[in-house]
Amino acid sequence: MAWANYLNFDLLSWVPMECFGRFGYFDQLVSTTLAPLAGLGVVALVTAARRATAAALDRRAEIYSQGTYAALLLTFCVLPGCSSITFRFLSCARYDAGDYEDDLLVLHADPAVECRGDRWNAWRGYVGMMLCVYPIGIPLSYFCVLYRLRRELDPALDD
Repeated sequence: MAWANYLNFDLLSWVPMECFGRFGYFDQLVSTTLAPLAGLGVVALVTAARRATAAALDRRAEIYSQGTYAALLLTFCVLPGCSSITFRFLSCARYDAGDYEDDLLVLHADPAVECRGDRWNAWRGYVGMMLCVYPIGIPLSYFCVLYRLRRELDPALDD
């Protein structure tokens, strides 16, 4: 199933990041979720620059369509990987600490992180934002685009 990482554009699975030092779950989370947003920013800037230099209105519409296509393709490709790594923040493992202590609750993705501990709590806001962006925001944006174009996609039939 490792080949599926290429389809998800999980770029970090292609490069052994341990060669560059300790690369934990939170490093992977940040790089995996921010890289596509930077890519969308580049697509938006390139599209805006191309539209600003285009003289004809029909050419501007074509450039806008190309930029929208690139953004939709990028979000479609990164959605599974970004959603998956973001949801891993919510997966904790419980270990029995014996009769004398409370059970130990650690992050599945990085057992060095104690769930509900200071480090875990510090990342809750970021993960919450990424949950709004990827598994909620991207499908919602697809819905909005399709809803806006619903009459073009399924025109009413004249009887």
